[in-house]
Amino acid sequence: MKFSLNQQIEEVERELSMRWNVYPGLIDRGKLPRRDAEYFMMRMAAVRETLARSEERRVGKECRSRWSP
Repeated sequence: MKFSLNQQIEEVERELSMRWNVYPGLIDRGKLPRRDAEYFMMRMAAVRETLARSEERRVGKECRSRWSP
């Protein structure tokens, strides 16, 4: 199954939201070191940014192709 970039971005954002809600409890219970939680969040945010840039490039190419003679 193939997913669009927008669908992939939505899924990463959903995952980030879930982690923001779950990680504090794991940290408080000593199940996840704060440093690890921050590292995991930064990695997932980097994935979101990479996908967002890919989508911006795709849209930009699409717009340029419409206006080129």
